[in-house]
Amino acid sequence: MLAHAPEIAMGLRGFGGAMTTKTTLPESLIELLRLRVAFHNQCRSCMAIRYRAANADISEAEVCSLEQPQEAKSLDDRERLAVELGDRFACDHLSIDEVFFEQLKTVSYTHLRAHETR
Repeated sequence: MLAHAPEIAMGLRGFGGAMTTKTTLPESLIELLRLRVAFHNQCRSCMAIRYRAANADISEAEVCSLEQPQEAKSLDDRERLAVELGDRFACDHLSIDEVFFEQLKTVSYTHLRAHETR
């Protein structure tokens, strides 16, 4: 489809490239979010794919735990919040409000500060 509109394809390629090179979040966190949204959408292809950048950081047991993340012992607070973002994004995007963004910022900021001190 994009072969008929190469300018759109190049735009998407540039956007995708920026998303992977300019992110401050770990690939494993992004992968958890992506997989949770795929679970809600029941996209079998998306659920089956594992991105190379995050593949070593996420076990299949962790992927399977995303079916019931509230019971997953392997998820930390940051990962639980990423999964909750996926839930809200897929099922109730209007619930992603300022209060929730503040939670995201706090957890993300704490994570980034920990990396700065290393």
